[in-house]
Amino acid sequence: QWRSGSSATTARRWGAHGPPPAPRAQSAARAAIASPEALATSDVKVRWQLHHHCDFGQHVAIVGGHAKLGDWQPGQAVRMTWTDGDQWVGEATFGTGTHLEYKYVVRTASGNLVYWRDGSNVCLDVASMPGANMRVLDSWSNDKERLIEVQNSTGKPAPSAPAPPMPSMQAAPAPPQMTAPAPPAPAPPVPAPPAPIEDPIAQATTSSMSELREVMRIHGEIQTRANDPTAQEVLLADRVLAAANNKAVAMGRALKAARAFPQLPAGKPSKPPE
Repeated sequence: QWRSGSSATTARRWGAHGPPPAPRAQSAARAAIASPEALATSDVKVRWQLHHHCDFGQHVAIVGGHAKLGDWQPGQAVRMTWTDGDQWVGEATFGTGTHLEYKYVVRTASGNLVYWRDGSNVCLDVASMPGANMRVLDSWSNDKERLIEVQNSTGKPAPSAPAPPMPSMQAAPAPPQMTAPAPPAPAPPVPAPPAPIEDPIAQATTSSMSELREVMRIHGEIQTRANDPTAQEVLLADRVLAAANNKAVAMGRALKAARAFPQLPAGKPSKPPE
């Protein structure tokens, strides 16, 4: 700060009137700087939703080529939150028009990588509307159509271009009324042909095969739970499985014989030569 009693060097530097006042442009620039809250309103919030089932203690995360997505470092990925029905939800904010490239990963509770989602990277262009909200519905196995919704800051869908006006057209004259002819008399019902002989056997064969598959499933569960082939419940399950298998084999043979029955020659067989 300049004082009247300063040295001659200071006086020569600033002159007799002291240092110049602070430029008004600096104070105006400081006043024009927006607050963080005002800058945040120009960002776009992206909300991801994904359905995936993972083991207990694991979670889904989003990692990609952006600082807010961890720069492809799984340990810095955006952790998603589990909701009912194995639905995972994650959020992040980005500048308008940002191009994102990302992928889903599964991590342990401590953030260690377990496995990546198969397939290529996923691309997303952030909306160019400041303060908008985006909802992205992805599929882990890409078996469903991807859904992207954009809403403005008021929560309403983004406005679309108005449809062009329809050209005015004169209504076409109504056709002359005509009396429809009387419908013809209904034909007599045709009796249904008799059911072939193999139909009941085919149904019984299908039922026995379904029963065999169910018995095989239960048999496998019992073997896994008991972990001892000599256990009483395992031996009993073996007997039930053998019985179901014999029944299915017998019904299959019966069905084969029933289908071959119409192919037998009619009448008495010829007498063999003496």
